[in-house]
Amino acid sequence: MHFLLDTFPGSLPVILPALNSHFGLSVKQGVIILSVFNIICNGIQLLVGHLRERQTKPLLIPIGIMMLFLIAVVPAIKTEGSFYPLMLVWSLIALGVGLSHPESMRSLYSIPLIPTPIASAAFVTLGFVGFSAGGWIASGLVSRWGIPGLWAMSVIPIICLVLIYASRLRLATEDSLPAAKPGTAASEHPSIWRITPIVFASASVASIFIGLLPTLLAEKNFALTYGGKAVMLHGIGFGAGSMLWAVIAHKKGELETVALIAFAGFPFYAAYMLLMDWSWAIILLLPAGLLAGSTYPLLVTLCKAARGLKLGQRMGLAVGGAWGIASMMLLLMTFAADFIGLRAALWSVPLLSLAQGIMALGLLRRLRKDVNPVNVEQ
Repeated sequence: MHFLLDTFPGSLPVILPALNSHFGLSVKQGVIILSVFNIICNGIQLLVGHLRERQTKPLLIPIGIMMLFLIAVVPAIKTEGSFYPLMLVWSLIALGVGLSHPESMRSLYSIPLIPTPIASAAFVTLGFVGFSAGGWIASGLVSRWGIPGLWAMSVIPIICLVLIYASRLRLATEDSLPAAKPGTAASEHPSIWRITPIVFASASVASIFIGLLPTLLAEKNFALTYGGKAVMLHGIGFGAGSMLWAVIAHKKGELETVALIAFAGFPFYAAYMLLMDWSWAIILLLPAGLLAGSTYPLLVTLCKAARGLKLGQRMGLAVGGAWGIASMMLLLMTFAADFIGLRAALWSVPLLSLAQGIMALGLLRRLRKDVNPVNVEQ
């Protein structure tokens, strides 16, 4: 279901050039709509993450899904003076997506046979692959039928509602989670506040890259579907990497793995930025997503087991808070692009990839010092 839900936020950045053209919006207006969408979608999760923490039956999921039917309103909006109506409709869709997420993650943690790292990786991977597929699906619909093609996406919430009632979803609570096992890797249970800066950097990498890349490619006269393929390739790498690194990190430690793959992915992002004028360069997005692009699920696992706050609040911070900050970073880079250009603004992606590796390595060293303090008085 997470796959289906995230097709909606994934569709907007890819079809943004078409929306701008159809409704006569500027690039800045389009990205403002996208940024507001992301801020609402993720910010609401911080507000509702702690609600119904002891309830096992989902309520916010079906409410949120019902709001996704508003996608059918987008083609009906008049082109004249369309900025604020579009902002309103996409904001309500964002609200629907955001309301459904915290309980969706809790429902996955209620399955006892799935280890937490695998559950986190599966949840985030399916969401990100759905996000990427949403861009590909929406770009195909709009390329074939124009903006009215978005009507077809109304089928998705219908499928979600059927899945909810057919699967009889139940939600995990704090009391139902297994007790933490003592003392494996030094990075196992850091404070939530030590992890969040790395989570914010990881989410910002994806937000800025996916938010600005399709528009930049459209400016370079690549087809709308090419932008969808670029995002999809990155998403495939993310999906494969998320599952691969979850298995490895389950034995080696999440933070150790984050530091390794963040540094390893930096050259691929940098190489793509240098070579993006050639169409074949999008193949570099596959290893970029596989490595630095897939740190986020591991960080969600760390947040789930971290010290501080309640489970729903930690998940709200890791999911909603992180992507809310990432959305603000996207907005900041959009305004910066007015002065330095879109391509220069996109260079923040490899730099943030490098930054998250540095922060992860620094935190890992501090945690190891805490576990094995050095006696300086010998």
